[in-house]
Amino acid sequence: MPFGLSTCPSMFQHFINTVFRDLIVQRIVLPYMDDIVILAKNESEAIDRLKKVLKVSSDYGLEINFGKCQFLHRKIEFLGHIIENNKLFPSPSKTKSVVHYPEPKTTKEVQRFLGLTGYFRKFIPAYSVIAKPLSDLFT
Repeated sequence: MPFGLSTCPSMFQHFINTVFRDLIVQRIVLPYMDDIVILAKNESEAIDRLKKVLKVSSDYGLEINFGKCQFLHRKIEFLGHIIENNKLFPSPSKTKSVVHYPEPKTTKEVQRFLGLTGYFRKFIPAYSVIAKPLSDLFT
């Protein structure tokens, strides 16, 4: 790999995107590094699409760790989120860290808390309004 290890993840992602390009364009898969979500409306479509993913993987000599695979699940955890019924939710393991976050005592701790909660802003209606009093502490 050129330029050392720092470029490895982006080069690997580019490789995966190239390998699965046709399936990505057809909205069959969502790949992130070595994790691939196969999108399907029902079990028979999922099996058909899985066959396509396995064929592409085989064609490119990719090895699959079947012990880490989950097949035909209606609810999955992916990149710190729960995906179920075409909806995205924060993972309970992630929200737990917010619920149990100690009360901030310093400005640095408030900044850390805002950074942590900012991760969930897409799930919190009017997040900026709620967080404004804390953000105003820094102006």
